[in-house]
Amino acid sequence: DIPHEVSVLLDVDGEEIRLTRRFTEQWVKPRGEEARVFKGNEEERLYNGVPMSLRDWSQKIEAICPEQVFKAVTSPTWFTSQKPDQQRAMLLRMAGGVRDADITEGDQDLKDWLAALTGKTIEERKREIAANKRGLNGEMAAFVPRIDERKRDITAMEAVDFGDIEAELTAKRAKLKEIEDILLSVKGEREARLKALAGRQDEIDKLQAELLSRESGLRNAALREWRERTDAKKAAEARMESLKREAQSVTRQRAELDKVQLALQAERRGLLDEWHAIRAEEFRPGDSVFVCPTCGRRYQGKEFEDRRAELRDKFNAEKARRLDGNKAKGMRVKEHMEAAEAMLRELAVKADTLLLERQGIEESEAYRFNAPEPDTKALIASDERCLEMRERLETLKRREEKETEDTGENPADSFREGLRQQLKTEIGTLTAQLAKRDDLARSRERVRELEAEWRKCSQAVADLEREEMLMRRFEKRRSDLMESKVNALFQIVRFKLTDTLINGQEVDVCEATVDGVPYSSQNNAMRINMGLDIINAISRAEGVCAPIFVDNAESVNKLIETEGQMIRLNVTDDETLRIG
Repeated sequence: DIPHEVSVLLDVDGEEIRLTRRFTEQWVKPRGEEARVFKGNEEERLYNGVPMSLRDWSQKIEAICPEQVFKAVTSPTWFTSQKPDQQRAMLLRMAGGVRDADITEGDQDLKDWLAALTGKTIEERKREIAANKRGLNGEMAAFVPRIDERKRDITAMEAVDFGDIEAELTAKRAKLKEIEDILLSVKGEREARLKALAGRQDEIDKLQAELLSRESGLRNAALREWRERTDAKKAAEARMESLKREAQSVTRQRAELDKVQLALQAERRGLLDEWHAIRAEEFRPGDSVFVCPTCGRRYQGKEFEDRRAELRDKFNAEKARRLDGNKAKGMRVKEHMEAAEAMLRELAVKADTLLLERQGIEESEAYRFNAPEPDTKALIASDERCLEMRERLETLKRREEKETEDTGENPADSFREGLRQQLKTEIGTLTAQLAKRDDLARSRERVRELEAEWRKCSQAVADLEREEMLMRRFEKRRSDLMESKVNALFQIVRFKLTDTLINGQEVDVCEATVDGVPYSSQNNAMRINMGLDIINAISRAEGVCAPIFVDNAESVNKLIETEGQMIRLNVTDDETLRIG
């Protein structure tokens, strides 16, 4: 398979360098298939005939000429196809920039503003000014309704006659003092009567407490013996209930022990039958135990006797062991039976004791006591001391009722109190109205403060707008100077670097023109010559020349001269590619 390749021979500072890129088709024959299939291309990069990796190849190319610069100086259409900001950045780098001193020359305002712009860029200052203006405009917008509201309050308060209000307030305060003096005198007399009444009530309370104590003492003395005997009866009844519960518990325990005894007796009889059965067993070995398990021969003579003696000893030992085990079980059953019998005897004694104690309680005087509670009302009613104290209480209560009537509310006093509250309410209203006189002065002062703050904000906005105007002037001068420096690099092309919007704002652009006609509106021939003029300027700025490929060259009558080799690509009617 023939590889596809393209090569270029470059003269770099007197040294010839050949760059080659080769594509070799990869055809493989899969297992089990007859025909080969295309797998893809293998790409090779050769520098002066030496293959190398993509990384090394790129480094070699970059050493000759950066890729972006190489594209710019070899194609008339490459630069104008880039984005405006990329074109602008390359042009400004080629022109070398503009000094601030050249921009501010002859303009002292710009010099002062630029000197004050320290530690931040113009774009940063623009954003800062915009933010400050938004804040100040917001504050100014908030001042207007606040000032209007204060002025409305002032207009309303100026219509009030504060002199009449002050005279009415003085008169009502004098009337209030007169009424309060009368009420204070009446209050003093009433408090004196109430104090005497309070002393009378203390005497009544003390006498009532003494009467209750006397009645309680008489009642407790009369009921003391009955309560003691009643308490003794309750204790005897409680003990009787306790004894009944204990007797029931003893009865349940005896019944359970009887069942245990019956079970132990049955177990003892079973063990005794088992013991007799074991004792009756005799040694009677079968014939099979006297046959050799290996050869099947029957034992004879001494061998037979030895085997018989061995088996008899084992039988006797096992029989003795079983008898001993039976005996041990019988002893344990015997111990349990003896323990149960002992507990039954103890429970019988306890049952007799409980029965005797119950009989004693039933026969006791305390248990048989059943007298009703004595009536103490007649005793208390006939007590001379109680009679005397009740009469004294009746006398004191009648006197208290009379004194309470004397301390009652006087209708005249109630009227005065109502008038006093009404005057206080009216005085409060007048005082609040008179206080608006001070509010009027404060509102006027506040309006002056708000208007001063509004003017301060307005002046700050004006200062910021003046700074914005200086910024626009600075940027316009910088753009004009930069545009002049950029356009000085070209023969026929002129670049437009700024544009003015409808609102007067200037924005950065980058548009190539000839005689004021933009690149996009030019015919193909002029576009090619504009591209060649741009290539010449870039070659001079970068200090590099490279072959220039001019496509559709047949559409141009005359191409401008270039410093680099020009390769014209013309459309012909020839059937084969012709190079000449």
